[in-house]
Order: sequence, then C-alpha cells, then structure tokens
Amino acid sequence: MADHPRPPPAIERGEELHVPDVLEKPDTGVTIAVPPTYADVYRIAPLAFYLGADVVPGETAELRLDVGHTEPLRRPGRTLEESVDRLLARCLLLDSLVRVGGYYTLPRYEYDEVAPHLPFYPPELYGRSVDEQLMEYLEVPFDVLEPYVPQRPLTVALRPDAADATMLPSLADTLARVRVSESASVRPAFDAADSTDSVALATTDRETPPGVGYLTPEMVSSTVGYTPTAADDLHVAFVAPDAEVSLGTYDTVVSDGRESTSGNLTVTADTRVTTDDLDRLLREGVDFLHFGGDVTDEGFVCADGVLPTDALEDADVTTFALSGPASFEAGVDLVENRAVAGVVAADLDAAEVGRLAGYLASGFPLAVAAELAEVSGRYRFVGDPSLEATFREGIHLPASLSAVPVDRRDSEGEFRITVTSTFSSNHEPGSVGWLADDFAHDEYVLVGSQVEQPFTLDAEEVAELLCDVYPVRCNGDVYHGEADPAAFVRRSARRTLGREHDVQ
Repeated sequence: MADHPRPPPAIERGEELHVPDVLEKPDTGVTIAVPPTYADVYRIAPLAFYLGADVVPGETAELRLDVGHTEPLRRPGRTLEESVDRLLARCLLLDSLVRVGGYYTLPRYEYDEVAPHLPFYPPELYGRSVDEQLMEYLEVPFDVLEPYVPQRPLTVALRPDAADATMLPSLADTLARVRVSESASVRPAFDAADSTDSVALATTDRETPPGVGYLTPEMVSSTVGYTPTAADDLHVAFVAPDAEVSLGTYDTVVSDGRESTSGNLTVTADTRVTTDDLDRLLREGVDFLHFGGDVTDEGFVCADGVLPTDALEDADVTTFALSGPASFEAGVDLVENRAVAGVVAADLDAAEVGRLAGYLASGFPLAVAAELAEVSGRYRFVGDPSLEATFREGIHLPASLSAVPVDRRDSEGEFRITVTSTFSSNHEPGSVGWLADDFAHDEYVLVGSQVEQPFTLDAEEVAELLCDVYPVRCNGDVYHGEADPAAFVRRSARRTLGREHDVQ
C-alpha cells in the first residue's frame, strides 16, 4: 500500500466553537478578510489553507500582508472565486520554481519557460517568509504564468449554508477549486474553465449534470486516508449479459504493454449471476464492478430474483459502473457503504465499460478513465471522480498523449505531441513527474500540466506510440488498440486536414 499523509483536522457541527489545543496555525504574515458569509468563507478556504492565513471578517474580500500590502480579491469583471483560483494557481506554480533553491533541485520544464520572464531570481526567495514571497509573486503578470498553470484534481460546487462545512478540510487539503451556489439548491453552472482547469467536477446537488459527480459530506469524510489497491492485487469483475464484450475490450486496452501486472490480479466475466453470487461478490473485495443487469428501486435484478439494495451495507466495492432506472440511488448506497466512486447511467455500452476498466487498471482517476474510454450517453458520477482505483509502485505517472497533424498541405505525416500528466496517490498537487521515454523531453514537469513537446513525429513514429504504455489521442480520437495503428493515424490526419476523400 502507498503511504498516505496524515488526514487534515475534521470539522464537526456543534453548539459552540471549540478548537483543540493540539492544533496550531503557522505565523505566515498573511490575512484574508471576507464578508462573514458561508459562501465567501467557503470560496477562500483552499487559499487560506495553502497560505496558512488568518481569516477575519471584512466589508470587502482582500488579501492583507504584514509587509504592508493589501490586494483586493474582488475586481471589476472578476469574481471572488476567479481571484482565489488565480492567486492559488500563481502560488502553486511560483512556489514550485522557488523550491529549486532548496532540496528539490531538479531540471524543470516550467522553470526554463517561466524564470527568464520573472522580475526576481526564484532560488533567492527560498526560505523567505510567505508574505515576502507573495509581494514578489503579485508583481508577475498572470498571462506570463497562465500557459504553465497545472490542472487541479477537483472543482466542487457547495451549498451556501452550514450543511457543507464539514467538507472543507478535505477539499482544502486537496486544493480543490470551490464554487458556491447563490441558492441552497446548488444548481451549478460550471463554465468552460471549470471543465478544463480540473480533472473532475462534483456538486452536492443530487440533480447533477452529465459528467459531474454527486458528493455529500459523508462521502468526502469516508475517503479521508483512502489508499488505492496496488495494481498487482486488482480485482475487476464484469457481471452482465454481454460481460464477454467488456472483457474483450478490457484485454485490448491493457495489452501491448499498457499495463503489466502479475501477482494477484483477478479479472472475471459472468454473463449470469444469482442473488447469492452477487451478494458474495459484493463482499469479497472488488476494485471495479460492472453490473450490467437492471438496477431498479427494489435492487439488483439477477437471474433468480432481486438482491435488495439494503444488502449493500457490508459491500466491499471500490469503483463501479451501474445501469438502470435506479442506478443513481444504488450508487449512492454503495458510496455510503465504503465504495469510493462510480459511473451510473440509464444504459451503458459494454465495450465502453471494458475500456473504462482498462484505464482504471492503468492508474487513471475515474473521471479521466471515463473520458479516455469515450463513455457516451448521459452518465454521471457518484462519489469523488478525481480518485483512482489502483496505484502502481514506484514513480509511475499516469499520463496520456495527444498527436495533432501539422496543418500544411505538403505535410500529412508530421505531428505535434502534447503530454498530459494527471494526479494519483503518488503524485498530489504541487508534485513533479518525469516521463522517461523518447517522445517526451528530458525534464520534470508539474503533475497536471499539458506540455507540448519541442519536436514533431512522423506518422510511423506516432503509430509506434499507439502501442506504447500511454493512451494516445489522434486529433481527439483515442486509440484503444482495436485498429491497425498506421491506418488509424492516416485516417485521423486526413480527417483533421480535410482530406477524407484523398486516395490512400
């Protein structure tokens, strides 16, 4: 099992404020003033946690530094949430560059790109107080930093009342981006930036939009200290009439070197189960379960009857995919009884589910695995979709590649390559990773970054990448291993360059 840092202090609602004496706040010289509302306090929570700031009531939202500077956090045309996101992104990126002056003196892509444009020499700020560092950081135009700001794991929309307060420690600990609805119904209007700047989206509203996760305070608290299963001990189970289809696409995704596991890895496919079979399976420890039979208000429809949802009380399932009219409620029951997260929909394609399981087995978070698997339809998540089901020992960094042809009439076979890394239990926000492969330049990058490589590859080289350990998108289409690699690349290039009818 991977080591996990000590969980953050918890919040419990009570009749009066009580802070245990054991808790201490660092003296960072930073104060954040906000109007004393639940909404504004929630919005600044991750930033206050990261900076170790005092939070005090104020008529306007502003950052106050002991060195004498005050920075407004609400500006014309920019909300408090946007200002908080920018400031935290600024700190994460520049702090990572300043650390080269300390123990982590690694060759860094972001350092080479950003440092020449800064009004200060980053290593000289190492060891300085937080408020002194911030004074320097605030002098940098954000457009200099923006292209190099990494994604964050999660954006969450909360209710503007005390009901969601207990979620704040965990959300702050993972540096989640916080959105707060102006009404208690939490009808989130996630914008394009929310979708691109985070790995996953979630809300405390039960009526979640497609592709968004439903989270409750209980679900968040149950995953504190969560450690994914080691890849060698993974248990994947497909239970559906077309389970063999899922198994086939799973095998295709994890073949060709994309995932090499041994040990106690177990993958099963059952086209017909009884209530006793399913009950036993739910209790024996499954890291990914696809139940493709109907899930109704009464429970899981099996060959000999229905297994009631109250049988989930002792279930041992980590991630799952369920379909049927009551799949959402069954998913909630699973997550409230030890599961981490799952995909639910009225109907799920068996081949897509197999791909989903394959990318989960490769260490990707659930939301990323669903995107790579190209799961279609109006699916939703239950639980935290930024978490993964498994981890790989050592420095394995979940990453995907994007190949886009150079738009020149005389060059059909030249592609630009972008590498996107993502988070895992071994790679949390602010950490760095390194891809030791010919297709990536030899530097560490911030996890969550999208880095265009300083070279191009020809069609044959891209076709070789398709069979490598990382999933590859050619012009947005993910190669899942089911087509001839060279033909896949050629078709993708012709379609993108408007040459679909060219003679091959």
